[in-house]
Amino acid sequence: MSSLNFFDSNCMIGTVTVPQPRAFHSAEALTDEMEFVGIDEALVYHALAKEYHPREGNEVLMERIAGKEGLHPMWVLLPDTNSDMPGPDELVDQMKHRGVRAARLFPRGYGLILDERTCGPLLGALENEEIPLFIDKDQVDIKDLAQVCEKHPGLPIVLTEADWRSNRVLYPLLRDLPNLHLEIGRFQAYQGIEDVCEKFSADRLLFGTHLPYAASGAAITMVTHADISDEEKQKIAGGNLRRLLGITSPPVVREGKPCDDVMAALRRGERLDRPLVIDAHCHMGQVSGFAVCPNDPDEMISLADKLGIDVLYVSHMASIGPDCRYGNDRVAEGVKKFPDRFVGYAVVNPRYPDDVEPELARCFGQLGMKAIKLHATAHGNYPLDEPGYEAVWQYSERLKLPVLIDVPEGGYERLDRVCRKYPGARIMPAHSGGSYEMADKSIKLAKNHPSVILEINYTPRPYAMIEYLVEKVGADRVIFGTDWVYRDPRPQLGWVGYARISPSDKEKILGGNMARLLKDATDAIAENAH
Repeated sequence: MSSLNFFDSNCMIGTVTVPQPRAFHSAEALTDEMEFVGIDEALVYHALAKEYHPREGNEVLMERIAGKEGLHPMWVLLPDTNSDMPGPDELVDQMKHRGVRAARLFPRGYGLILDERTCGPLLGALENEEIPLFIDKDQVDIKDLAQVCEKHPGLPIVLTEADWRSNRVLYPLLRDLPNLHLEIGRFQAYQGIEDVCEKFSADRLLFGTHLPYAASGAAITMVTHADISDEEKQKIAGGNLRRLLGITSPPVVREGKPCDDVMAALRRGERLDRPLVIDAHCHMGQVSGFAVCPNDPDEMISLADKLGIDVLYVSHMASIGPDCRYGNDRVAEGVKKFPDRFVGYAVVNPRYPDDVEPELARCFGQLGMKAIKLHATAHGNYPLDEPGYEAVWQYSERLKLPVLIDVPEGGYERLDRVCRKYPGARIMPAHSGGSYEMADKSIKLAKNHPSVILEINYTPRPYAMIEYLVEKVGADRVIFGTDWVYRDPRPQLGWVGYARISPSDKEKILGGNMARLLKDATDAIAENAH
């Protein structure tokens, strides 16, 4: 892979009303992060313009990034409906005069409706100058977005923060609206980048991180390890944004600071060549809420080989949904075909209490499973300490089985009671790195119970979260997982790979800790069989 020039389309500086722990606020901290990971340039707006008022926030932005190589201003705009902003033509003239090539709107944040009556003149002024407009997905109704694209076909619109569950809605828009583009930071659908490139064009995708909220290595790895051409990667990494902004000067080039072998391989777009990489959180099958690309065992192993993932712990979506037995059988087929690559999660539904113990006995006596997956949220938020799960904790304690758990509302208190009753159960709260609030709950549980191990994955990939978990509970208590096929595995891999932790800590998280659990379970199951 040729060297990529990364131009981040989604960055913010400045303090916010409710800060995220460990997030940075200054332009200097932003450029330090860019230097560390190898992002060359960034399009930046200011928090004051988002949460206070654009007129003043935009001015502060210009002051704070003045003289900062590679930082380009993006102004937050408002229509002049209340005379607190210049008229559209005057506003756009000011942008052009001061070298501002991009605009943002926060319609819901500022009490706006994105329609022609309210925003039409401003949108028209931007369209006349072909100034791209960026809008977060949670700030706009998709129907309103589609109408704006139709009414202003010459206005490039970039939808930011569109997540992996959006594809059934977004694909018809991408098909019919050529001026619509997607920023990829949260668009972590399995094979999503490849799918958009094939169905539409790489020209429609823009690299973005959502710094300082999100870890940048996750978004970088989505591009470097995408199964697309080098030319398409270069477009997504920065070429498309440079084209939309009309920048023709040579890009700023940052080499990235010295790094360990894991991060270096990810920067080069190479597979990891580690002693062992184990993905502790995978799924097979289809999903009702959004579309997923084909994910039969052969296809999953093919991608795992390209990334350097050696072992995948997997459950089936049908088990999490309506039919545990059917899903467990499909997982067993995958394990039988690739016995050294798949480890099966047994899934049971406590809403069918008479079936729980017999299904566990079948999974561990006949199907070769070596772990348990609980999805209490999907099974009607069943309480984790109620009788329907009693057999699960007994099996986990007796056979040293890891139990991966999507923790429902109020579930941490119930898990605490489970841990006290079954201290030998190997409990792994899933998505422990999803937010600092989730992390603190998982950390508290882990500190109280030595058998608890924290699985990391989640779409927001909060900035410095891996470092936070390692600091609070130690690298021995943190494990790598991706939620594949809910999400693509690459951003979660980059999240760990670019973390500012030691190489030995990365090895533990990426595979060493799960290898230890796998050996314990394998030995206990074999001993119990005799």
